[in-house]
Amino acid sequence: MHAKRLTAAALALTAAAAAALWASRDGGLRRPAHPAAPPARVVSLSPSATECAFALGLGGRLVGVTASCDHPAEALALPKVGGPAPDFERIVTLRPDLVIGNGRMMGKTLARLAALGHPVWGSASRSLEDLFTDLAGLGRALGDAEAGARLADALRARCARVHDRLADVPAERRPRVLIEYWPDPLWTAGAGTSLDDAIALAGGRNAAAPRLAGWGTLAWETVLAEPPDVILLAHDNRDLCARRPGWETLRAVREGRVLTVDRDHFARETPRMVDGIEQLAKALHP
Repeated sequence: MHAKRLTAAALALTAAAAAALWASRDGGLRRPAHPAAPPARVVSLSPSATECAFALGLGGRLVGVTASCDHPAEALALPKVGGPAPDFERIVTLRPDLVIGNGRMMGKTLARLAALGHPVWGSASRSLEDLFTDLAGLGRALGDAEAGARLADALRARCARVHDRLADVPAERRPRVLIEYWPDPLWTAGAGTSLDDAIALAGGRNAAAPRLAGWGTLAWETVLAEPPDVILLAHDNRDLCARRPGWETLRAVREGRVLTVDRDHFARETPRMVDGIEQLAKALHP
């Protein structure tokens, strides 16, 4: 028993040491070092990391993903290593050369795997620019820096075209946009998020930004007091929205500016987020 306690304590210290080796960024976000050799067997712990690996043309390196990794279709056929809570035993049995994931959401899990001796890589995923730098970094981690740089540059160019088209739109013509990921409680993204950047690039203003930093809930009373010009529903529960007191009084509702959008285009930091930005820009400024 004493030996087991020592082993557990040593592992905890090792995990802390591994976490300390990660560079601190954006309020404590930890990013692991890239492995030295190109990996042949990769496990992904996040849907966004899985999707980005395939977007880089490197999805064939994946030998395991989570149950939430549903895009592209090829990911559905890969062995599963758990859901929101990873199955560490399953991960180890797959003998990965590299484990990748969303660093903001899976940082502790990646640190634990690093402590066990597995090379790990985690995305930053805190801003739109992070998407581009993360794609370049993932390309390097997977042994194809050129693919990462090429995709990042292509996405930056598309975003630049959106920016240039809307550059002369004055502030008063940029609508206040509220995006809902769940209606009750109202879950959304505020200032300092990739979604905040996406709305701004598409020619809007994030209605939640003055009241919320990061991801979280917004009081419905706040929405009624500061009504948005446009509401984006990134869920399929419009009926729940309609049950909220005062919903029908909102101008966005009365004037038909409640739009259903693809959740994955705005909830996951992947190349498809740029698709969402382009579509939103056309909807806000036809």
